[in-house]
Amino acid sequence: MDQFIIFFSFIIIIAAVMTIISFNPVHSVFWLVVLFINSSIFLISLGFDFLPLIIIIIYVGAITILFLFVIM
Repeated sequence: MDQFIIFFSFIIIIAAVMTIISFNPVHSVFWLVVLFINSSIFLISLGFDFLPLIIIIIYVGAITILFLFVIM
């Protein structure tokens, strides 16, 4: 279980850094989606149920799609 948490923590850090340093806005939004999904998986592995589902529905489903439509 500890290796699972360390693995997803590492992916969350990489995705956050790539979101910031990406020059292309579409790539930045892609890394933001990866960040939200991995943070939700991380919270589910810690035992939370409601918050990760809200993160996926609101942030990935609504705000990120809105960012993509605005960029395109």
